[in-house]
Amino acid sequence: MTHNNMTTQTKSNLADGGRVILLCAPSHDELTEYTSKLLEAFPDLSVPTVLRKIDGPLTYGQLLLELELSTHQRAPDITLVFCGHAEPSALLVPAYPPGTQGHKNSLGPFYDNSYVDLGPTLMLAFCCSAAAGLGVSFEHRTAGRSFIGFKDDILILAEEGTYADCWRSILHRITSALMSISDQANLEKSVRKIYRDALAMFPADKDDVYDWGLMMRGALLQQQADLKVIVT
Repeated sequence: MTHNNMTTQTKSNLADGGRVILLCAPSHDELTEYTSKLLEAFPDLSVPTVLRKIDGPLTYGQLLLELELSTHQRAPDITLVFCGHAEPSALLVPAYPPGTQGHKNSLGPFYDNSYVDLGPTLMLAFCCSAAAGLGVSFEHRTAGRSFIGFKDDILILAEEGTYADCWRSILHRITSALMSISDQANLEKSVRKIYRDALAMFPADKDDVYDWGLMMRGALLQQQADLKVIVT
């Protein structure tokens, strides 16, 4: 079940230290409007799921307050899935509210090194370069946590239909693997198989069927090359 707002059941699960999937979907330009739609249709993983669309300034710390986590002694087991823009040291959201000058072009931090000690337990950073900075922080500063991200800029083919279905499947399957596999070697093996399966959907001999098949293969291969899986 996915909600923009917290339900009583989800709040109870958070308060009891239960498992929660937190889908963070900035939506403020062409790319993030596309990726936010992928999270809107996120398949059920039988875990309470909160979709938080972000169209203005917000930090991870502020989001924890919004979800009323700051009052609980037993921290919930949060899986954070972030789709949007990033730089090595931070996941990014709009720096200004909607309707103000610079809203689409000026970005500020949602999650940076100052929040690593606050969680989450599991993070999928489906964005550019976060593994080069935040991933290193997870590797050196945490224990019992997992991070999946990319070491460099990534390509995302922002097309609908089969292409969007493929990205949605990748996000869903990686999140499922992240939540079920605690061994780094097996987790990386699983994630790389997910990419092989995605590539198999767009073989070169079907380029007459998929107009953007070549570009999709290029995006998938580039993501696969820059993939970083960390288990501490």
